[in-house]
Amino acid sequence: MRAQDFAEQGTIGSTALPAAGGSTVPPTSNPAITGNVAQLQDPKFAAATLAKQQQDKQAMKNQIMKQITDLQKQITALRTQQASIK
Repeated sequence: MRAQDFAEQGTIGSTALPAAGGSTVPPTSNPAITGNVAQLQDPKFAAATLAKQQQDKQAMKNQIMKQITDLQKQITALRTQQASIK
């Protein structure tokens, strides 16, 4: 085959010739922004988010303290049981 025959076929091997009009690859310089940007920049929303985080943190601390207290009671009960076995 001649080079002109290849050009008329439109493909070389298994790769198609590029379409006219430029690249079909989407640009990566402008990533899509998700979420409500105005809401994220709102000081009231930020304050509410911070308050919720602090509330969750305090609840977690309280839960851990309760677990510590319960474990201390369990240790005391086990020590009492151990002492009665001796």
